[in-house]
Amino acid sequence: MLSHPSKVARRHFGRCRFFVPLRVSSGHALKAQSCRLFSISSPRAIHVSACDTKYDNNIADMYGKVKSNLHISEIYRHTLMDTVMGDCAGDRILDVGCGIGDYTRLLKMEKQAGDIVGIDMSQSMVDKAQQSEHQSPLGISYICGDARDLSNSQRYGHLHGRFDLAVGSYVLLHATDHEELVAMLRGVYACVKPGGRFVGLNTNPYLRGNHNDAFWKKYGLAARFPEGIPEDGATYDVKFSTMRDDCVRLLPGEKPPLGKKEDPGFVLTSRFYTSATYNKAARQAGFKSLRWVRPELPDGSQFNDKHFWKEFLENSNGVAFEMIKP
Repeated sequence: MLSHPSKVARRHFGRCRFFVPLRVSSGHALKAQSCRLFSISSPRAIHVSACDTKYDNNIADMYGKVKSNLHISEIYRHTLMDTVMGDCAGDRILDVGCGIGDYTRLLKMEKQAGDIVGIDMSQSMVDKAQQSEHQSPLGISYICGDARDLSNSQRYGHLHGRFDLAVGSYVLLHATDHEELVAMLRGVYACVKPGGRFVGLNTNPYLRGNHNDAFWKKYGLAARFPEGIPEDGATYDVKFSTMRDDCVRLLPGEKPPLGKKEDPGFVLTSRFYTSATYNKAARQAGFKSLRWVRPELPDGSQFNDKHFWKEFLENSNGVAFEMIKP
């Protein structure tokens, strides 16, 4: 059941639209499913598991192009950095799953953060981030490491209790089961100070499969969800395009229209978890609250068509979140 944000939440979020109190589910234990919520296949698309460490340079290059080409990336950036983060000038920040470091650098340039450390399990992604730092130094440090091991004091003890804020965009959906999800959250919990926050972006835990392929395609994603509520722990694929307006994203058995070529892009395999599962894992890790925030439109001419974006905002595949360490 959705509730209104508290005064504390309003201070953090500003125009927060969507608040869920943290509570432990008393239902049956999580059972991971092996079914696909939707499957997208292309002979040229590169398939990557969310927990796969074998990202090559092509994936790292495509990742950067995708994030720069999707309008929805701008929506999520605004929601996370402007609506959820609030003022974090001078804060020490840990960027968990930093990827190529694009968000990490924005934290320094737009949010005027203090010391920043980025960590990612992909060496290729870290290499790209370090290359950007070398070309235009901002004083950011990058580490190749696994978020599931962050609670390991022998390896990551120098990070424990050091940060005012941790950021993790599309990291939690990498967990292959409930135990891994708790391990990730315990690691982040160990790294933030008392009163510190963990914020980020994640798959919408209230996602419903009530839209066809055309609905997602017009927003830059190839996706097919079943009717109703997805199974807790189920895997799913999303195909990301490296082009924005002139590409065609094909599902199995489809052929590109005359004069169009299929954009290969890449397919990312992740897992869906319900709000109850995230609530339980957050509590087990030690966090005292978990809040989900719907995406909001930033300023810009590309977002003037409010009717076009209305359905996406109401049925977005992603949302922002905030957890607080007591």
